[in-house]
Amino acid sequence: MSVYSPDQLERYFSFISLDNWKTLLGSNVRGFFDELIKCQLARITYNTLSLHYSMDKSGSLDMDMLFDKMVVRDRGGYCFELNVFFLQMVRSLGFEAMAVGCRMRDQKSTSAGLDRWRTTSHMAIVVFINGERFLIDIGCGVQSPVTPLLLWSGQTATGLTGQELKVEFKKLAPMAMGKPVWIYSMRFGGEDGLWKEMYAFADTEYLASDFDVLNYYTLHASPFTRLVVVQSFFFSRICDGASGTVSLVNDRVTQHIRGGEEEVAALQSERERVEAFEKHFGIQLSEEEMHAMKESAYALPAGTSLLT
Repeated sequence: MSVYSPDQLERYFSFISLDNWKTLLGSNVRGFFDELIKCQLARITYNTLSLHYSMDKSGSLDMDMLFDKMVVRDRGGYCFELNVFFLQMVRSLGFEAMAVGCRMRDQKSTSAGLDRWRTTSHMAIVVFINGERFLIDIGCGVQSPVTPLLLWSGQTATGLTGQELKVEFKKLAPMAMGKPVWIYSMRFGGEDGLWKEMYAFADTEYLASDFDVLNYYTLHASPFTRLVVVQSFFFSRICDGASGTVSLVNDRVTQHIRGGEEEVAALQSERERVEAFEKHFGIQLSEEEMHAMKESAYALPAGTSLLT
């Protein structure tokens, strides 16, 4: 099985500012993964930019091309890119891990039946740590769990400020004929908050060829072909020490803390959006990348001297 080289590992950990990773790994494996996930989420953005700001609109799951995109070119990626990359990193560190395919919950549906679940269109990772299995997912945007989740039904974990996370082993719906699956949920507001189911997955390992098919759907037919999205996490604020997320979706930049949403900016032009990529996420597009958006139906008005 191909793995990342020691030099690539060192470059990755330096890139995400986890320079003491060997000490952490040698002293507390669970704590190491908690720090690793947070550093990854804070440094490498979840985004759909390659589906819009590139001439070929392609997305490869080749391990070396992913390393180049994530670490060398600092471009982040969408769910399959991020989780395939992270799975390869985990295996390169010597851990046993498998990929699973996930059904996303339709957040607009109020049904209690099977129709509330969408087709399999997401990927997550199950990692074996000290003989126990944990869910890890750094590719679900602002819905990503920020810590490893023990696959022990109903046990909760602390996420972002004011957030709780859990996985439960149960059927997709009360009347479902299939076997139970793992369902990942989150909530804000403590015991008064409502649990929000995010996705479900079975104890079935998915192979690289499975994700090649799902990745093709993402690139050519998924909602992300119509959405410009960039999302990132922060884990400290000078004013109150809170953790939260920052999102750009089409023409709005918002900040989320404790389950609340605050608008940061309303973008009026393509120029403002490109400037927002750099200001809020540290992504500076090339002239070629900006030009690729020029004729797109999802481009904002150009703005002065941009895309002309």
